[in-house]
Amino acid sequence: MDLFDPKIPILNRDAEQSEFERIQNDFIEYDSSYVFNASAIERRDFILESYIKCKDFLDTDFCQEIRKPGCFIDRLWELQICLVLISNGHEIIKRTSSKNYARPDFCVRGKNGENIWIEAVCADVDDSGIMPAKPELTSGTMYSLVRPIANTLKSSSPRITTGIGHKYLEKLPKYKSNPEFNENVDKFVIAVNTYKIDHEQTGSMSEELVLYGMGLQWIRQSGESGRYFHWSVEKKKKDGSIVEVEVALFHRPEYADLSAVITSDLWFAFGSDYDKSMSNKLNLYFNHRARNPLNIDEFNFGKKSYMKCEGDFCELKSLQY
Repeated sequence: MDLFDPKIPILNRDAEQSEFERIQNDFIEYDSSYVFNASAIERRDFILESYIKCKDFLDTDFCQEIRKPGCFIDRLWELQICLVLISNGHEIIKRTSSKNYARPDFCVRGKNGENIWIEAVCADVDDSGIMPAKPELTSGTMYSLVRPIANTLKSSSPRITTGIGHKYLEKLPKYKSNPEFNENVDKFVIAVNTYKIDHEQTGSMSEELVLYGMGLQWIRQSGESGRYFHWSVEKKKKDGSIVEVEVALFHRPEYADLSAVITSDLWFAFGSDYDKSMSNKLNLYFNHRARNPLNIDEFNFGKKSYMKCEGDFCELKSLQY
């Protein structure tokens, strides 16, 4: 099966928005973003070029799944991770186990010969209606978001925790039964794309809260400053009730098998050096209490953040590769 349905017409670069909408209506059975990108040649070519480079490492049903409504961004995130790994010279290992065994999306050969497993997931809006869906923006119109930062943290952080928790708590135990997976030495990394919820985010604060428990900043009259620490955040459910959602995952012993988390709010990039653009937009967060920690220099891309603790004092350090 081809990545893009050959029946979808390719429009000229100067095509009107109405022409794209007409094609989307003609292929209503597909994800609307899939149809748009299949018909827009300036996007189609970059996605297709990426797919050709990565197809040997993607699921066999990738071309079928990416067409399904609601699945385009999720599958494109897998493609983005694969392309970044290949473009930066990392060796992706193909499956050697039977299809009967569950396996993370990608396996990378580490510098010391161990496997680094990467599982991709997209943080999504929930069905409670508490977080509004990402709005459709019209070109040429100015928009603004004016909300207290604390409110955006309460709405976005649970979505990231949910995405990570699903892969870690439900999928990882199944992956450990795969003979390719050596839980004594292998690293497990979850790659979270936040594009669908970035309208409710404030920079990287949601990710820092979920992984390290770092909340809003406090400042004393003496000039001393820091960040409030949280073990959980409140989430309002559809029925109006309040539940506590866990954060500070890297401080929790039950998450010791999570070596690191990769994030990005970029769904894809286009133009010259598009692979470099995606590499630079990645954030790598290292679990300082991991059972099998990932070395800071294991990956040669993205902004890297790690926590350094001395006694009760912890400080978040960052560096751009």
